[in-house]
Amino acid sequence: NTAYGTAKTVLEDATATDEDYTNAYNALVAANETLEINMPEEGKYYTIVSDCSDLRNGQLMYATSENAIVFSREMTNVKPEALWKFTAEGYLENLQTGCGVSTGSTGGSHHKLGESPRVVSIKSISLDGQVLLTPQDAQPLHAQDNGSVVVGWGDSDAGSASAWRIV
Repeated sequence: NTAYGTAKTVLEDATATDEDYTNAYNALVAANETLEINMPEEGKYYTIVSDCSDLRNGQLMYATSENAIVFSREMTNVKPEALWKFTAEGYLENLQTGCGVSTGSTGGSHHKLGESPRVVSIKSISLDGQVLLTPQDAQPLHAQDNGSVVVGWGDSDAGSASAWRIV
């Protein structure tokens, strides 16, 4: 915030020099490089929301009774199947099933929950909170456009169907 405030002041100052602009820019770059993602706290429950740039945007990830991971717009009366926690070991577990993400290693295969969970890494893909969720030895969780299922699908960048928010 300090670097942003300084840059804002320089940009608003009609008498700023080239050196002022360079210093403000360098301060912003340095501040950005030190940003760290706020990791979810162990034991707390979160909703995971699609941050796709189309109709999937805002849809909650949840688990079915068959342990498939799907998404839906059920934003009111959030049910246990839409609540997730991260364990100290790095597993992503569903409140309803008590299981963690366990399968879905190849492109287009459905991610499921199971008794042999995989550690799920969280990677920031934008400065405004979008993250990529990737199970160990698998492809990122991706909101498939047909069937409302979560599949393993390639790499991602901001705005794709692999962008999520942890709320």
